[in-house]
Amino acid sequence: MSPSSLLLMLNRETFTYDDEGNHRSSRRGEHLIGLMRSSLLSSVAKFVITDYAATSLRHCSSCRRVVAALQQASTSMENYEDRVKRFFALEQVEPDVFRTSNLGTLQQSSDKAAYGGLIFAQALAAAENTVEDKLKPHAMHSFFILNVDTSIPVQYHVRRVRDGRSFCTRTVEAVQEGKIVFILQVSFHVLEPDSAVHQDVMPVVPSWEKLECLSDVIPWLKTEIAAGRIKVKPALEHRLKHYETRASQKNGDLFQIRLTSIDRHIGLGEQSTSRTFYSWVRSVGDLGDCEKLHRYLVAYTTDGPMGGSAFRPHYGNGFDPSMIFSLDHNVWMHKHLIRADQWMLFENTSTVAGKGRAFVTGKLWSEDGVLLLSCAQEIVLRSRGTVSKI
Repeated sequence: MSPSSLLLMLNRETFTYDDEGNHRSSRRGEHLIGLMRSSLLSSVAKFVITDYAATSLRHCSSCRRVVAALQQASTSMENYEDRVKRFFALEQVEPDVFRTSNLGTLQQSSDKAAYGGLIFAQALAAAENTVEDKLKPHAMHSFFILNVDTSIPVQYHVRRVRDGRSFCTRTVEAVQEGKIVFILQVSFHVLEPDSAVHQDVMPVVPSWEKLECLSDVIPWLKTEIAAGRIKVKPALEHRLKHYETRASQKNGDLFQIRLTSIDRHIGLGEQSTSRTFYSWVRSVGDLGDCEKLHRYLVAYTTDGPMGGSAFRPHYGNGFDPSMIFSLDHNVWMHKHLIRADQWMLFENTSTVAGKGRAFVTGKLWSEDGVLLLSCAQEIVLRSRGTVSKI
C-alpha cells in the first residue's frame, strides 16, 4: 500500500466528519492498529499512519487512545537505533531553520507536554547542523519558557552568533504556533591538546550489575503491599501507580536506569535526609559509532533524573509535591566522545531549596571513572501540604 493510497483510506474510510468537515470520531481505530502491526505494510506507510493520526486527531479527545496505540505499535516495530535517529533527524525547512513532529516519549510528565530533555537535545542537534564537524559542543545553557505540545510540530531557529577559529556560538529558539517555547545557547570548541589536567574522583557505589531497574521491582513491591508486609501512605500509593504505569511501558523508553537505592527513590521505609542520589544509566539498546547520536542521547537523559535530589529527601516528612518542572537546564561536556550504550553513573545533588524553587547539580561518570559531563538546573517545586524542612 502506497503512502498516498493509505492517506486516501484514512480520510474516506476510517474517520467520520461533521457538517463543516471537521473530524468527529474514529470508527476503525482498531483496524488501523492492526495495520500498524502487519508485516505486509511498509515502514513508510506505518509512519504515514502515525504522523497523520497525530496531526489530524490532536483536538479529538475520543481518539487519543487510538493515536497513542498507533504510536506505540510504530515504536515496537522499529529497531532501537532507528527509533533514536528518528527523534534527531530534523527536517530543514529554511536556511538555519529545522522542524520535527517527533516529540512524544515516555519521559514526558503529561499526555501533551513534551519531555524537556528531548527539546534540549533536539535544539542541540539543530545547532550542530550549522557548524563544521571539527567543532564540538562543550557548554549548553537553556531556558524552558512554555510547555511544548507533542501534537504540534516544533521549529528550531538557529542564529549564528559568532564564528571564530577556536570557538563559535549558536542561539537556538524553539518555536511552536508562533511562540518561543524554549531557548538554548551552545558554545562549540575545536579540539585542543591538554594544558592542565585534573578531575574529581568517582564516588564508590554498588555496581550496576548488582542492581535492578525500578520496573523489575514493582511487581514484587505490589505483592508485598497486598500481603500487608509493607505499609504505605496515600502519597506513596500515588507514586507507585505512576511508577507502575511507566514500568509497563519500559520497552518504549530510550534509556534504562538502575537506582542504587530504590527505597529512597520512591520514599519507602526510613528515609535519609541526604540530598545526593546515584543511578546507573545507559541506552535501552546498542548504537553504532555516530558520535553525534550518542551525544544527543546523553543530553536527552540529563534532564529527567536531576530534580529528584531536591524533593525525595523530604518524603520522610510526608512531603507530597504538587508541581515539579525544570526552569532551565545547563550541561558542560568535558569529553566529546561519550558512549550512550555503555553504563554511566549519574550523581545528582540538591544544594538549596526554598521559595518554591530548588537548585540541583549533576555529574556523569563513565564506568571506569572518567568525568564525562557536569550539569545544573533550577526547578519549580511546590507541595500540597505543610512545609518540609530538613
